[in-house]
Amino acid sequence: RRHRPGEFDDSPDRRQPVAQVHVDQTTESSVARVHKHLPASDVPELLKRRFQIINIWRPIENPAFDWPLGLCDYRSVDPSDVVPVALIYPDHEGETLGVKYNPNHKWNYFRGMTSEEVVLIKCFDSIQDGTVAVFTPHTGFNDPTTPKGSPLRQSIEVRALVFYD
Repeated sequence: RRHRPGEFDDSPDRRQPVAQVHVDQTTESSVARVHKHLPASDVPELLKRRFQIINIWRPIENPAFDWPLGLCDYRSVDPSDVVPVALIYPDHEGETLGVKYNPNHKWNYFRGMTSEEVVLIKCFDSIQDGTVAVFTPHTGFNDPTTPKGSPLRQSIEVRALVFYD
């Protein structure tokens, strides 16, 4: 993702930091992602096990002072704070979670992350019994402490499907 002030084109090759608090996956879209990326014959057995979707995020080229990544502590999120958001594309539909404002949310970020540093963002965990965080709400945000003249943010994110024995 590359910050482009004043631009509104957010097509796949021009994506900008997302400025709304969100979670990339719902339970339904997580299961759909397993079906999409893995052989159909493997899916039933894989879905019987614990699985997670983890995003690996890092800045590229310059430290991320401009529009850094904010992460919300799952323990501060009330279930009523999250709402499904439909994603409608020309060839398919998907779903993410939007996160409503709650003054009890606890936020963190890593100021000036470099390209040698990564953040793992849990977007889904199939264990949902209250013993582990199910997801991490996150967003890009305009940090008022960004030094003047800082290079615009450029980042990359990849998604991993993680299955446990």
